[in-house]
Amino acid sequence: MFFKLVKHELKSVSKWYLTLYLMCLFLAISLGAFLREHYSVANSSYGMSYHLGLTFRENFSSGFSGILLLLVLMSFAIVVSAIAISTLSLIIKRFKDNIYGKQGYLTMTLPVSVHQLLVSKLLVSLVWVGLSLLALIVSVAVMGMVITTENLAAIFHGLAEIFQTWLSDPLFHLFQFMTTTVQIASYITLIFLSIAIGHSFENHRIITSFLAFFGLMVLVTVLHEVLLPAYTDYYAYDKQGRLIYDLLNTAFDFILMISSYFGSHYLIKNKLNLE
Repeated sequence: MFFKLVKHELKSVSKWYLTLYLMCLFLAISLGAFLREHYSVANSSYGMSYHLGLTFRENFSSGFSGILLLLVLMSFAIVVSAIAISTLSLIIKRFKDNIYGKQGYLTMTLPVSVHQLLVSKLLVSLVWVGLSLLALIVSVAVMGMVITTENLAAIFHGLAEIFQTWLSDPLFHLFQFMTTTVQIASYITLIFLSIAIGHSFENHRIITSFLAFFGLMVLVTVLHEVLLPAYTDYYAYDKQGRLIYDLLNTAFDFILMISSYFGSHYLIKNKLNLE
């Protein structure tokens, strides 16, 4: 039943995300083609940045092409923002509606535990965050390839070098992936806890949820600054110090994730207050 729940969560918003990803890719290709057609691009990445900046200053005010460039840039920025905002909004909306909204009456009759419900929500949220980041990276990479199609071999060579760098120290990059995942998961569970706190009240639940989130963020920030300041300078200058800081920071995020998770579990199981 747990995997069916995860599958349902993924399918429920997959069309929305797929549409946004395709729009982002289409606009990235369009922007790359426009820049290639109207602006000079040098072979190196430094030269490309310099010449693009130079031609922007010289030609941006040249009538229709400048206006069209602005529209394409704005459209791409809007889609990128939409992906980020919709990812956050859907995490909040799906959790709130499925547990505390009218759907909550059905959700709570399913043969799943509160733990399974929370883990499925967290897992699906992490999947969509990861796919959204991947979609943005792919879109930017495709845009770069469209701009400099004559240098595709150099681009692929650079990507191969990056991949070789990752393979040269797989444990370090696996650790970085894990720390990033734990950090994202800690903020997602903090959102869950904020919603659970807000909906434990009879009135003004949405406002209370926002206040709870900002209050918890302030508390987390203060605790982070109090518990980890001694390693900040060491982290900036020493590789071993950076590793120690990353380990401590990951431990802090992990404790935050576990605390927020079990706080949400307690409130859902014992203080559930459906609309």
